[in-house]
Amino acid sequence: MLNHTTKTIRRSILAAGILAFTSASHAALVIQFNQVGANVVETGSGSANTAGLGAPSGVLGSGLTDPSSGLAFVGPTGVNAPLFLYPSGISGPASIGAGVYTAGSSGSGDTFGINGNFHALYVPFAYVSGSALNGTTTFNGQTFASLGLNIGTFTYTWGSGANADSATVYVGVAPAGAAVPEPGSAIAGLLALGVCFSGLVKRNRTAKA
Repeated sequence: MLNHTTKTIRRSILAAGILAFTSASHAALVIQFNQVGANVVETGSGSANTAGLGAPSGVLGSGLTDPSSGLAFVGPTGVNAPLFLYPSGISGPASIGAGVYTAGSSGSGDTFGINGNFHALYVPFAYVSGSALNGTTTFNGQTFASLGLNIGTFTYTWGSGANADSATVYVGVAPAGAAVPEPGSAIAGLLALGVCFSGLVKRNRTAKA
């Protein structure tokens, strides 16, 4: 039987694990461009607080990039998905390179993105503020240079107070501060917590022997 102290430790570790997993699943938007073999793969995840952006309008979009316009969209290609466009209130770089419009070769998941030149945010149609987003787009036979992407970190912010949020575009660099950890990182954290718990239980039993 576990005593009261051990039970308390177990509950605390479980709560910390759940919090870590939740934080990994729901965070500010992160869009990454990575060179994967002969292709550039764009991935996006996180969530967006749209409460302070006013009323959106309806538009269509798909996975693509237009660096000179600061435009980075993740999601399926070949068909335009209905989107909510929040046309103002976004602050950040007007461009993420000198390249021009390039449509993705393939993609999956949600369609969403940023347009730095228009200071606009795009999310799926009827998007509920704070909901999780995940998408990917692949540009076959491309490099950062051929797409005209500048390597670096590009941060966009909007809202204030409780409605403050951000989206960060990473080109060829790892996300700073692990704002949106990979699923493996969350699992590794939970495993580490489990090892810690096992050690504490063993210590507690040894102390009683």
